[in-house]
Amino acid sequence: MKNVIKNVLIAIAAFMPILLAAKPFGAMSEGEIEAADKERWGNRITLTGADWDDFEKLQRGIQTISDRMKESTDKCAVNHPDRLSILKSLLEELSRPLVTDSVALLPKAGDPDSTLRGKERVNAYKVMLQALERKSRGKLRILVGDLLGFQMVERRKRWLQVQDHFTKNKYTETFRKIDAAYEKFMHNMELMILRNVTDVTGSEMLMVSKLGDYATTDKCTMQAWLYNDTRLIDRYLFVMNEDALKLYAKYTAITKEESAAALAALAEDHDFYEAYALKIAPPDRKAFENFFKQCAIFLNHIDTVVKESEKMIATAKDSTSEVGMLRTNTGFSPYKAFLAAGPTQHNGCPGYARRVRVLLGDCKKLYMKHIEAMRRRYRDAPEKHIPTDWK
Repeated sequence: MKNVIKNVLIAIAAFMPILLAAKPFGAMSEGEIEAADKERWGNRITLTGADWDDFEKLQRGIQTISDRMKESTDKCAVNHPDRLSILKSLLEELSRPLVTDSVALLPKAGDPDSTLRGKERVNAYKVMLQALERKSRGKLRILVGDLLGFQMVERRKRWLQVQDHFTKNKYTETFRKIDAAYEKFMHNMELMILRNVTDVTGSEMLMVSKLGDYATTDKCTMQAWLYNDTRLIDRYLFVMNEDALKLYAKYTAITKEESAAALAALAEDHDFYEAYALKIAPPDRKAFENFFKQCAIFLNHIDTVVKESEKMIATAKDSTSEVGMLRTNTGFSPYKAFLAAGPTQHNGCPGYARRVRVLLGDCKKLYMKHIEAMRRRYRDAPEKHIPTDWK
């Protein structure tokens, strides 16, 4: 039994050092515990009839909660939206009182010692459950309830998918090249205007500036792949727009606070258990030790999700990260191509499909304006062969 207790305490210590304060029961040797148990509980504990049925219900309550928490952590339910049913099942169990009848079992005249000890066993079990009822269970119920109500599992999954996609594809590198090509196109147009050049087509201008890698040569519109990419970027950025970011940050902070509150309640309940353990029948201690262990692991699992969420929120706010640059339209466009459509909105959604469409449209408009001016200037010189449209 002593080894079991030590293993549980080691597991708890790995996740919650606060629970490891020295306690009388934890400091006792295995021999001391056996001697105390023999004196307190004797060699036999008897429960029969309705008393045993009621006791089994008490045992099932805390065991089911422990099992649901173990399943939640084993299957990473807080990481996968398709496993929300596990968390919902845990919430259902946490919403049920651990003790529905707190009335103590009273001894009857003529009860043998083993029966008296059986009733004491039930009463001690109820006392421990009532302690958990006052603190741990309620805090855990609030935590799991808000985890589901805030849709934290789904939010984390969406944000993780979006940020991983942006980090992997590095769209800002493409945008940086478009920005440089835009600058070269505009510079070449300035030279054409200064030199009254009339024999260069729009498609040739695209090729020379490298803007043709991104625009169709016949119409100077976005190539299909770029159009699809910008639309996808816009849709993904909407997932983490400014309102969504604020809400995610708010819910993450609340979850963190509630997890800390549950941890504090668990620490208090563990303190009570350490002081009360010898009054609990030896066969029953394992259920409470397992409850503390599974709670510790479950809360630690939630804390890793909180930390991951905090990291993603910080990344979204960091204008030097890939995600942050895309959200703020900064860090990749020194030539201001991506401001051709106007200032950047402060909502985390610059609208790249529109911005690329506008910058390409500006290139085409400038070219068309130039050749129209050239046609007017050389209207009496047909040998100039000035284009009449974009070619």
